[in-house]
Amino acid sequence: MRARGPLLLALTLLAATPLAAVTSPWHDDGPARVRLLSPWEAAPAAGELWLGLELALAPGWHAYWHNGGDAGYPPAVDFSGTAEVLALDLLFPVPERFDLPGDLVAFGYEESVIYPLRLETDFGTATAAHFRGAVSYVVCASECVPFTSPLALDLPLASQPWEATVDAARLAAARDRLPRPLPDGATVSPAPLATDTAGGTFTLTARGLPVPPTALFFAVHDLVELGRPERDERDDAVLFTVPYTWLDRSRTSEQLALAWTLAAGDGGWEGSSPLHLPAAARPATLPGGPAAIPAESANNGHSPTEPTRWPWFALAGVVGAGLLWALWPRAGEHPPA
Repeated sequence: MRARGPLLLALTLLAATPLAAVTSPWHDDGPARVRLLSPWEAAPAAGELWLGLELALAPGWHAYWHNGGDAGYPPAVDFSGTAEVLALDLLFPVPERFDLPGDLVAFGYEESVIYPLRLETDFGTATAAHFRGAVSYVVCASECVPFTSPLALDLPLASQPWEATVDAARLAAARDRLPRPLPDGATVSPAPLATDTAGGTFTLTARGLPVPPTALFFAVHDLVELGRPERDERDDAVLFTVPYTWLDRSRTSEQLALAWTLAAGDGGWEGSSPLHLPAAARPATLPGGPAAIPAESANNGHSPTEPTRWPWFALAGVVGAGLLWALWPRAGEHPPA
C-alpha cells in the first residue's frame, strides 16, 4: 500500500498539469521571431484545422494588417509543400493605427500578434501531420525589413483529437480579436458629403452597436484612396467623416463596394456597404486649348441663350461719348464762328 502512494501523487500532479501543445520552435529574424502555434496535443486527421501564425516583435517594430497603409504589406503563408493541406485562410485581428514620420500611416500590430490560420486538411490514415512551408512578411520601425522564413510543424493525429489547455486558450483569444458580422439591429450607412474635381468626402454612420466603435479601417480599394477618418458621436450614433481621392482622375462617379472594419476594445465588426460617389463639376476643356470659361461667367450670370442687357447708365455713357466725338474739333479745323 505504501508503494501506491507516490504513484497516486504522480498521477494527480500529471492530471493537474496543463498539457503542452505541439508548437514549432521560434525562427529568429532579428526584429521579429515567427513560429506556428498549435492548440493540439493530437489533431484531427481530416477536416477543418486551426493553427496560428505567431510573431513576437522587438520594441518599436510592428507587423501588418491586410491593408498595411502607406508602408509594408501583410504576411503570406505558403503550404504548397504539404499536399494534404487543401485550403488555407490567413485571418487578421482588428488592427491598430500607427502614425509614421512624413505624414505616413500604417495599420497593424506591435509587441506580438497571432494570425489565426484556418486550414482544410486530409491526412488520410496517417498518424502524424508534417507541415512544411514558408511565410513572407515585413516589419517596420524607422525602416522596413522583409523576411521569408521557413515554417515546420510535426503534429500527432488521432481519431479522437484533444487540445492542450494553454495554447488552445491563446489561439481562442486571437480568434476573439477577429472582426465579427454586425449584430442584429445594428446598421452601418455610408453617404456622400462633398465632391470636388479630385475627390471629396463621405460619412459612415454606425448605429445600434453594443459598444461605440473607436476607430474605422478600410480594405484597399482600387478606385479611391481613403484618408484618415474623423470620429464624432451624435446622439445614438457614431459618425466618421472620410476624405477620398480618385486614383483615376478621369472618373466622375462610381458605385463602390466599401469594405470596412470598426474597432471596439480588443475586437470589432466588419462588413461591406454600397456607396455611390456622385460626379463632381469639372471645367470643360477645348481640344489643345485652355479650359473654357463657364457659360455663366462669360455672360455675367445670364443664360447663354439670353441676350446681354446693358444697364441704362452704361448705354447713356456710350451715346454721350459718341456725340462728343462727333462735335469735337479735329486737328487743323476751327470751330464755327
